[in-house]
Amino acid sequence: LSIASLETDDQLIAEVENICTRIRTQSKGRPAVARVRITGRGSLYRTLTRPGFAADLVQRLRDTEGRDQPFVWIERIEMEARPEIDIEERRAGQDFVADFLQVVERYRDHPERIESLRPFLDSFVRAKRASRLIDEPTVDDLAAYLEQAQDICLDYLTDEGGA
Repeated sequence: LSIASLETDDQLIAEVENICTRIRTQSKGRPAVARVRITGRGSLYRTLTRPGFAADLVQRLRDTEGRDQPFVWIERIEMEARPEIDIEERRAGQDFVADFLQVVERYRDHPERIESLRPFLDSFVRAKRASRLIDEPTVDDLAAYLEQAQDICLDYLTDEGGA
């Protein structure tokens, strides 16, 4: 569940409740256990990282979702969300982070540049054991990997990323 478009904890709770409703529908009358992973960057991050918020949220959801039939038990909430970063503003800066974001943008805007990243993944994709499990990445996969790499680097390079 991404927090990117969520502004309040009430919106977050409503989204988790919607997920539980879908799980309940798909479980065909059987109780279910759910693990909720909260991802993305957004202003809600500050609320999510308040001491006790996650534990209180799990308890609240267990209380409400555990009453419905069939019940959905929230095993845990995995907080993988990150603080909001104004990437456009950071890209316009005059520091290393700006340079990094400009390079990422140049790749993102040109599929042929994204394709040039493929050789860096070949050793993983073509490894004897992995080749049976991993498909050759598509250009869309490479673009998604680039986005994930950008987010990971921003986490390490910026104060907003929690570093």
